[in-house]
Amino acid sequence: ALYAEATAAFQTGDFEKAGVKYQLALERARILKDEAGVGSSLAMLGSVHHALKQYSKALEFYSAALPHFAAANNRSPEAFTLRQIGDVHRQMGNYNMALQAFDRSLTIWDDLFAKGNTEEKLDITRERAPILFFKAGAHENLGQLAEAVKTYSDAAADFQTTGELKTAGSALWGAAETSMKMSLYFKKWEIYPMLLGPSGALGWLFFEGAISRKRRRRLQKSSRLRSVKSSPTYSRKDISA
Repeated sequence: ALYAEATAAFQTGDFEKAGVKYQLALERARILKDEAGVGSSLAMLGSVHHALKQYSKALEFYSAALPHFAAANNRSPEAFTLRQIGDVHRQMGNYNMALQAFDRSLTIWDDLFAKGNTEEKLDITRERAPILFFKAGAHENLGQLAEAVKTYSDAAADFQTTGELKTAGSALWGAAETSMKMSLYFKKWEIYPMLLGPSGALGWLFFEGAISRKRRRRLQKSSRLRSVKSSPTYSRKDISA
């Protein structure tokens, strides 16, 4: 009940109340020696501080959650928490640290993907896509342009798979724009037809104004593609190894 009350407060933006309730849920989980409950409560306390832009505290709680998820073999919450750690570092401008956390998260998701059924694979693809998008932005900010082009393209493929065509188009535009920075014009002309290809779906979205450089930059500057308020992984059934 405490955890549910905390989550309800968190989702309405009452972060002070959510923090108090998650702390109580944490204490209860520790008494019960519930590793998964301890990890979830710590991670959500991290999300509270993350939402308040208290980045050092967010990192402290997120990092503290990881060993509890590992002990409970709760791999998807572990992967989600690593993504959140990467996102905090990205927002702080610590792009190398962000890449390390994103890579650790992707390693878990890729392993779960290989073992998952069709429905689980779609869920994992939905989680993986924004990580790839922000990872591409971190590469771009570090001047690792070849890696950025590849990762934007990988993100676009995942967004297309999950039907998020607007964001897929934004990722493809990021790949094309980054290619131009590298003076790889041949690569640019390989990517543009994906925006303007026979199906025309992404191209139409782009030219209707749904996708633009401004939108991509807004997404890269945003807290997340899906708000931290949703934090769905901590309440969903875990996808185990």
